[in-house]
Amino acid sequence: MSADALAGRGWYRHPLDHPSHPHCLAAHTRQPCDGTRGKHPLTRWSIRATTDPATIRRWAVRWGAVNFAISCGPSGLVVIDEDAEGEFERWCRNHGHEVPDTYRVRTGHGWHYYFRQPVGKLLGNAEDAFVGYKINVRGVGGYVVAAGSEHASGVVYTAEDDAAEVIGCPEWIAGELTEWDGPGAVAATPAALAAFLDEHTGNDFPGALAAPLKQMRDAVYPKRHKTATVMACWVAREAAAGAYPAQLAYDELLLAFEETLDRDGEGEFGELFGWAVGQVDEQGVADARQRLEHRSDEEAEERAELADLVGPAATGAVDPYRLPETFWTARPELAAVRQFAHARAVGADAVFHCLLAELASLLPGDLRVDTGLMKPASLNYFAGLVGGSGIGKSSSAGIAADRVPVPPWLRDHRSGLPLGSGEGLCEAYMGTVTREVGETYKDGTPKPSKVREQVRHNVSFYVDEGKTLVALMGERNGSTLGQVIRTAWMGAVIGQTNASAERTREVREYALGLTVGFQPCTATPLLLDGVDEGTPQRFVWCVTDDPSVPDDAPDDPGPMPDVVAAALSPFGDAPSAPRMELAASIRGRLRQAHVARQRGQRADGESPYDSHRPLTLVKISGLLTVLAGRSEITEEDWSLAETIYGRSAAIRDRLIKKAQQDAARASEAKTAATVATARRVHEATAGASERADQVARNLVRKIDKAGPMAPGALRRSLRSTMRDHFEAALEHADARGWLTEDNNKIALGDSRPS
Repeated sequence: MSADALAGRGWYRHPLDHPSHPHCLAAHTRQPCDGTRGKHPLTRWSIRATTDPATIRRWAVRWGAVNFAISCGPSGLVVIDEDAEGEFERWCRNHGHEVPDTYRVRTGHGWHYYFRQPVGKLLGNAEDAFVGYKINVRGVGGYVVAAGSEHASGVVYTAEDDAAEVIGCPEWIAGELTEWDGPGAVAATPAALAAFLDEHTGNDFPGALAAPLKQMRDAVYPKRHKTATVMACWVAREAAAGAYPAQLAYDELLLAFEETLDRDGEGEFGELFGWAVGQVDEQGVADARQRLEHRSDEEAEERAELADLVGPAATGAVDPYRLPETFWTARPELAAVRQFAHARAVGADAVFHCLLAELASLLPGDLRVDTGLMKPASLNYFAGLVGGSGIGKSSSAGIAADRVPVPPWLRDHRSGLPLGSGEGLCEAYMGTVTREVGETYKDGTPKPSKVREQVRHNVSFYVDEGKTLVALMGERNGSTLGQVIRTAWMGAVIGQTNASAERTREVREYALGLTVGFQPCTATPLLLDGVDEGTPQRFVWCVTDDPSVPDDAPDDPGPMPDVVAAALSPFGDAPSAPRMELAASIRGRLRQAHVARQRGQRADGESPYDSHRPLTLVKISGLLTVLAGRSEITEEDWSLAETIYGRSAAIRDRLIKKAQQDAARASEAKTAATVATARRVHEATAGASERADQVARNLVRKIDKAGPMAPGALRRSLRSTMRDHFEAALEHADARGWLTEDNNKIALGDSRPS
């Protein structure tokens, strides 16, 4: 069949390897090539199959000789694939039927018989679909090699009649086949897609659209199209469930998709979204609605839990978790921060800590506080924002970054970068420059070379969800992120040394601010598991909600002065290794505490989470000093820092206590569940009927003789009088280890019936 004839049928095609190439062109990322040539897909066929002639032509040009396949699901096809010529005819004859007159294609072993999917149900794939016959079935989730392609044997797949009709799958065939148990896989037509976008205009959960949009924007090569497919299915179901208008979801997701591609992507996205709409079914919509309602309830419970954990104090009582009124009124610049936050209806504590982190990232990389103890201290700062969903964590970080003026001499500051790995953190300070490295041209003139080296010294990072940070720190063996951020907090050299110069990173004299948004449940893994390494001790904690936000917006306090320039003014125009000074009385107390620690003298009941308290106070007081436009840390700065640290410690301790209580309850629940499971297994094993045991033994004999079988085929192999006991017999055999499920097939287990 010609390409034009295939195109005229509207079937979805995708490219396959061609046996004329010296080796298989398919990627085989999950497992090596099995040696079968001419059948392996060259694209992610389940989402890339298309009817677009231009795309199909591009594939042909790209790979030269290619075979093509037809994706059965979106094409609305079910195909009988005989592995030996005459098998389907033999099956039809033995069941009292003539072979249906439908479009068919000669293959390397027999024929492909094409049928339209039956009305009212979708048929999936099946190996050895008809017991005793060498026949497979390809339907939803499968593909067949198209006419015009070349078999590895040299046989060309050839349609018997290019113009033959594809008839509907007869009921006497469909009744023997396995129904697809997943969502519908037929792509929506352009008209159906337009109707879907017009029909679904509900807006019951508008905030739910943010999550899939964020995942799409965060997608990176090579996962962009896979992410787009998953997110399209996600928003199609939620839009159908009334969460948000379908047209709005389509437009916003398209924009996010094009941002990741950095080019126009409307054509491929429209096709992809049409495929996603084809997946929508009643059960999927009902599940999405239930999940959205459950999430809404969870968020309400989350807010209640947060209020219970670190909620505002009763009228007249001291709030142990939020900065007091006396703190905000102590200085004009602090009052201005709160006024600025309240003008934008966000929590003052959260904005304040985000502002300190941003301020820390703007300082000279070699600025230090001379404590008189060991090395001078860096002002690199980590803020942990604790709050429920939608309570202003990311908003606080964003407006704080806008609030702090960047010094005019700082030309390459990067703000709010995401955090991915230890190497990635270091890479944020790196760049490529052209330098003379000793190489010369033939005439002796210096030959410039491109080299990787540190090109910037000022970066702030923002992690929207603390669980992301925790996952990144432990997601792979040897992950360097935890070690790097702990070292970065100290201001020590970070990076890595490799054999190749291109991969060597060495970052010195840098300024860094890190802000991480946590929900109470995502903060606890870091608090409970990271204390020995010292990670949670480096964070200053605050809550994001603020009961004092007024109903009416106060006036904006106006632009913030360039406090960094003011603080650095005593050091001259080009300061080298500037040092901030501590008041002598503070230095004395720090030395006294340090000496006591060196002698092994610790205060009774001192928490391991307070091991970095002195250095944290130095950082906070130093940043408060810069915020005031000064360079000498006073007793008042220190006192305000102690107030901040006290609130941070109270939040931290409350979260730890709650986590320990939850862990104890979870352990009790797990024990109870284990006991209940053991009881159910015992009852299922002990209570199996004699008939189930008989059928189970029959199943074992069949599998032992024929090898692993699909559940549907195994059930059909039983006599009709036994089929009603199939499920009980399968459970009976599984409980005794006679049978097991492997790759969606029933196989022999580790034991045998006596």
